[in-house]
Amino acid sequence: MSIRDADCFEQVLRDAERLLGLTITIHDRAEIFRDPAGLPLLPGVRRRHGHAFCSIGRNREAGYDDRCVAHCRDIVNATAFARRAPYTHLCWKGAQEVAIPVMRGEIHVATMFAGPFRHPKSSGAPRSGAFPDDVLAAYQSLPVSDARQLEAVGRILTTLGQGLLNHLDDLHRLHASDGTRRNDIRRFVSYRSQQEVGLDDLAVELGLSSSRTSHLVQEIFGMSFTEMMLQERMARARMLLVSSGYSVGTIAQRVGIPDEYYFNRAFKRRFGLPPGRYRTVHSSPGSARSVTG
Repeated sequence: MSIRDADCFEQVLRDAERLLGLTITIHDRAEIFRDPAGLPLLPGVRRRHGHAFCSIGRNREAGYDDRCVAHCRDIVNATAFARRAPYTHLCWKGAQEVAIPVMRGEIHVATMFAGPFRHPKSSGAPRSGAFPDDVLAAYQSLPVSDARQLEAVGRILTTLGQGLLNHLDDLHRLHASDGTRRNDIRRFVSYRSQQEVGLDDLAVELGLSSSRTSHLVQEIFGMSFTEMMLQERMARARMLLVSSGYSVGTIAQRVGIPDEYYFNRAFKRRFGLPPGRYRTVHSSPGSARSVTG
C-alpha cells in the first residue's frame, strides 16, 4: 500500500492491533491527521477507546464518557507530554494501558493508547461492588499484562507514531504545488495552529526577519499570516463539529481560540452559520457521538 493512498494510515493501525493483540486509540491533539483536502485520515471511532471493556456502560450511564474524557484526554495526555516517553497507567475502571506521546520535536501532536490489560496483581483489579457485574466479568477476560511486554509495546508504537508523522509529511509533500518554503509554512501552521503562536515564531522557524516572513506568506498564499492561522483553525473547527461530540467551547479551545465569543463570531462570518447551528445542519445521525475518550 502506497503513501499516496490515504487509507494506509488506518490499515497500518489495524495491522498493528492484529499483530500485537490489542486496541489502539489515537487522540489527535493537533488535529493533523488530515489529507491535503483537509479530510480526516482516521475514522472517528479511532478517537475513542473501542475495546468492549471500555465501551460497557457508555450508552446506559450518565457521565460515563465524561470520566473517560477527564482521565484520558486531560490527565493521561498531560502526563505523557511531561514524560515525553511511553508509560503505563490505570484507567478509572482499573485496566492497564500504555500511553505513547507522539512528538514532533517539542510539540506533542498526538497520544496513542494501547490495551487494555488486566493488572497482574489482584490488588489492582476493580473492586466488587464498585462496578456492575458485566464490567467485572469483562475485566477478568482481559489479557494479563507483563512488564516487558508493555515496554515492548511502548517502543513499537513510538516508532509507529513517528512513521505515521513521516508518512503524513510525505503525503502532503506529494500534493504540494511548489517550493520548500511553502511546505515549511504549511507544516508550521498545521502543527502549531492550536497553540498561541505568532508571526515572530514562524520567522524564527524559517530563519528570517518578521518583516520578510510577513511578505513571504502574503506572496505565496495571498493572505496574511493571521488570516492563514484563522483559516486553519476554522477548518479544524468545522471538522470537529460534524465528527465529534465536543461542546462548542471545547472545540474553540482545541483549535487555539480560547475566547468562545470571538470563535462564534469568526465561525459565523466564515461559514454563514453559528457553530451549533452548523453542527445541526451538517452532522449525520450519530456522528456527534465520536467523543475522545
